[in-house]
Parts: sequence; C-alpha cells; structure tokens
Amino acid sequence: MSKYNTKCGICDKKIYRQPNEIKKSKTGIFYCSKECFHEGSSRIQYQKASDKLCEDLKDFIERKYHDEMLSVRDIANLVYGRRNMSPNIIGWMERLGIETRNMSEAVSLQWVDNDERRKATSERAVENLGTNSDGRKKLIEIMQTDEYKEKISQANSGENNGMYGITGELHHNWNFSKTMEDRKKTRKLPKYGSWRTAVFRRDKYTCQKCLDDRGGNLVAHHINSYNWDEKSRTEISNGVTLCEDCHKTFHKIYGYGNNDFLQFGQYMYK
Repeated sequence: MSKYNTKCGICDKKIYRQPNEIKKSKTGIFYCSKECFHEGSSRIQYQKASDKLCEDLKDFIERKYHDEMLSVRDIANLVYGRRNMSPNIIGWMERLGIETRNMSEAVSLQWVDNDERRKATSERAVENLGTNSDGRKKLIEIMQTDEYKEKISQANSGENNGMYGITGELHHNWNFSKTMEDRKKTRKLPKYGSWRTAVFRRDKYTCQKCLDDRGGNLVAHHINSYNWDEKSRTEISNGVTLCEDCHKTFHKIYGYGNNDFLQFGQYMYK
C-alpha cells in the first residue's frame, strides 16, 4: 500500500487518507492539519460570499466601507442578511488587510442623517445628567475627589496633552497683533499657561491658605509680584495656589503690585 495517496488542498503536502474517505468526499479536498483546514474553510466561505454578491468579497467590503461609508453592521446585513454578523466582517477586514476607520470617524458616522438618534441621546442626557439629576450630583461628587483630579492631571500632562510643547506663535490662540509689552501687561507670555498649571498640580489643586479645593475657584498667585520680578514670572517656586477669596484678602491687605515673599509669609502664618 502506498504511504501517500493524496495531498493537502492548501499546502500540497503529501498525506494518506483511507480509500473510502476519498470515495465519499464531495469535494475531494483534504487537509494535513487544523491550520490548513481552517484556511481551506475560509477560502470556501470567501468564494461562497463572492458568488452570492456577484463580486469579489474584498472589493465589495472596500467599496461599501470606504466609498459608501457604511458601517460594518450594515455591510454584515448585506452579506449575511443579519446585522449581528458584524464580527465576521471585521474578521474579513483584518484578514484581507482592509484599513479600518479610527474611532472618532466611526463614531461620527453614527450621527449622519440620524435625527432620531440625536433626539433620543439628547433626552437621555437630560434625564441622566440634567440639572439636579442624581447622575449629575454623583458626577460632581466624583469630580471633587483627589483621586479623580490626580487621574485627570496625569491624563492631560506632559506628552499626553495635545498641546504639549506648542507655545508662542505655533499656538492656535496666538495673537500676532499684540506686542511683547502687551503680553507682559495681560500676562499672556508663552509659558504663563503651563506655569499656572504646574503650580496647581504641585499644590494638588488646593488653596494653601484655607485648603479649599473647589474646581474653578483657584488662582495661581505670584509671591514676588508679576510687575517687578520679571525673572521669576514663570518660575514655579514663585507661584502658590490660593482660592479667589484668600487671593482677594491678601491683596486687600497688601495692595496690588510690589508684593514680595515677606508679605506672603506674614499673610500665611499670622
């Protein structure tokens, strides 16, 4: 008896099958391994789908997905007659090397010509996060925790920040009509925003006088006044976090401008 009597339908490796197996086979195709079996099954399914569509499956998916901008669920409905077969389409796209849309593009397409979805989403938002709703109250409580503030700080700091390293004329808010003297007067120096954030982060977004940590209620105060200590304007060591009330109280006592470290020390510890 011959050691081999057929070959693998995928890799052409010589294999042996019982004569009755070969006789009963409808396709006459055999496989040498599970890997080749799955590959063969995929090719058969691919051909069946192409025959049904009267078009090459890859060309069909690319046309519907990229040219007609359909979702994978819509394409699954066309290919299989069921929208919940979308994982199969995603699998084919990965296998065939078809580029997928990024997340933002995919999400935005869900809203195209979909007024009903917009209305339903708006109503849910009002119900769950509207003024005085339980969801909004819970969200505010979470946002006030140190853990949440630290996570947001880390998520938006350094290279994670989309505007990381972009200052001066490269920044989208740069006003070319202003002179450097104008910027000094209005405190719009290129590094001023990052200085303010760095001071807040170092002080854990908490007033160093009364320990108030409410968001939107904090000020980055210059210990040596902005108007006279030009070298320290964007030095983190020259800044301190105060709440609006404590900041106003300080300047009410010591005035605006020409303030210094000794005044701030007196204010903090008296």
